[in-house]
Amino acid sequence: MPYFATIPSGNKVFIFLLPLLFLVSTCDDQVTGPGQDNGNGNDHDEVGQSAHLKGVGESANDLLSGETFETLIVQVQYMEGAEPTDAALDNLGSFLEERVHKASVELRVEGPIPSGGKEKYSISEIRDLEDEHRTEYIRADTIATYYLYVDGGSDQDSNGSHILGAAYRNTSMVMFHDNIDDVSGGLGKPSKRNVETTVLNHEFGHILGLVNTGSEMQADHKDEEQGAHCDNGSCLMHYTARTDGIEALIIGGSVPELDGNCIDDLQANGGK
Repeated sequence: MPYFATIPSGNKVFIFLLPLLFLVSTCDDQVTGPGQDNGNGNDHDEVGQSAHLKGVGESANDLLSGETFETLIVQVQYMEGAEPTDAALDNLGSFLEERVHKASVELRVEGPIPSGGKEKYSISEIRDLEDEHRTEYIRADTIATYYLYVDGGSDQDSNGSHILGAAYRNTSMVMFHDNIDDVSGGLGKPSKRNVETTVLNHEFGHILGLVNTGSEMQADHKDEEQGAHCDNGSCLMHYTARTDGIEALIIGGSVPELDGNCIDDLQANGGK
């Protein structure tokens, strides 16, 4: 169940060597895609790719702890006109540095990929796009996650609510670029950087097992009416971080943070 909230030239890789941080550029990343050998005798169709087809939260411990995987890759792909902001990705890297036990975190930004040609995208269509374009999977001591920025909204949008992002597999998330644009940057609206950062961090929180979907609650703080979300109205994992209601969550120009209950859950499952 999803939780809503051609590799071209000019790709960028943000490498977070914990606790050091720096930025490099690359135009020729060597990656192992589906069906290719990863150098360890494993085929990605059987090991790497299939390991990324699980439910949201099922890989929470692998993402949080350093016991099995020392490196975390975050592959980010975007459609033309839906490019992420560097500042938001930098903030995501800082968020991960604070919460996961990894020797390094690499944010690989690739795009544009061809547009899906739709005004609204379903999760099924997004899964198909990921299957076509994603190239980073589990290999050796590395675990990979994936964001796709689409050039439209969600088919779950309504007149009263627009979906900004969703986690839909154990390592997969989507960002609805047009909806994020609509709620940010204008007069009286929060900055796009802060909205995008909030959605990026919120959806990653879901694949880290929040709330109670892979990282067990240490105290009861789940909003039963809103699914896998925190009942604290100022927490990053509050349900308003996924919709137009995000404007009320971003108070005074600050990106919301995880509350103590959510941090306790992550720490109990191998995180920081």
